[in-house]
Amino acid sequence: MLTIIGAGAIGGLAGAYLTDADVPVLLVDRWREHVDAITRDGLHVEGLRSLHARPRAVTPEDLPPRLDVVAIAVQSQDTESALDLVVPRLAPGGYVISLQNGFNYELVAARVGEVRTIGTVPNYGGAVVAPGHLEYVPLGPLDIGELNGAVTDRIRGLAGLFAPVAPVRVLTNIVGDIWGKQIYCSWVILTALVDGPMHAVMDTEVGKRLAALLVREALTVADAAGVRIDPSDYFDPDLFRPRTSADTARVYAFFDDLVVRLCRTRQDHPGGHAFRKIGSGIWWDLAYRKRRSETRGLTGAVVERGNRLGVPVPLNAALVEMIYEIEDERRRMGWENVEDLDRVRRQLGLDLP
Repeated sequence: MLTIIGAGAIGGLAGAYLTDADVPVLLVDRWREHVDAITRDGLHVEGLRSLHARPRAVTPEDLPPRLDVVAIAVQSQDTESALDLVVPRLAPGGYVISLQNGFNYELVAARVGEVRTIGTVPNYGGAVVAPGHLEYVPLGPLDIGELNGAVTDRIRGLAGLFAPVAPVRVLTNIVGDIWGKQIYCSWVILTALVDGPMHAVMDTEVGKRLAALLVREALTVADAAGVRIDPSDYFDPDLFRPRTSADTARVYAFFDDLVVRLCRTRQDHPGGHAFRKIGSGIWWDLAYRKRRSETRGLTGAVVERGNRLGVPVPLNAALVEMIYEIEDERRRMGWENVEDLDRVRRQLGLDLP
């Protein structure tokens, strides 16, 4: 049986589609109202895909004493508490899949060992819009791989297992892919400064300029760490090292294309579904769930890594501090935040060719 810790957007969608494919799944979530709704009425999925499934769901106190294969799908700030549940129960031959964004694979490997850790980058996602009710958006691939880059029977099996959830790509550089998503998240978090759809920020020149500069700056941390990031449909590191005005125009065109692909909520959906999640997961936490976001485990973690490596990333540091202020209700979401960040950009003397 696959145990999934966290029945939110990533874990809940995985649990729903795996259950629909007759894969034995146990969803574990500390939100009792959500668990009770799943147990009573099943898990309803709407959005870019629709489904009604009935996975088994429990709260942590009803977790069985032995676990064989575990996928941790909680936000970064909850990874250690999830591991506290998993590690004492993990069977000798068991292993853990970090079904998360961020550097969480490192936390998992530190507790169970690298050989027993699988890395992923979930490019699919959505939101819990109500207990027992998920929205599926965006529809992207699930990247998966062994931390040492080997293509093992275990990875091939997991690729087949997760195929009902999203298109699966087996990678030999999953660590670089995870870093790429971390770096790429700088522009995603930028869009959460405004209480509105993601494309509202990225349709502006100031939004694209700040996004490109944030990503370019964050790349210096990966460079200092000696991490190779391979290009993908979502992120090409070489694109974000512009040397000419033509290079800058290509970065802007990349953002225009990417936003069209990601912001499916701006398009009509067959069946007339009205999307509730119109921004990033960070925006969702701030504007809809009214809770702390995963920023500390994403761009915040890049800033911290840069500090440890002696690589300052002041524009990214200013961005995450604004998000923290929003979380603490010391700042309101709004366009003035983008203007404030652009003012920081000018003070730092940062610009594009």
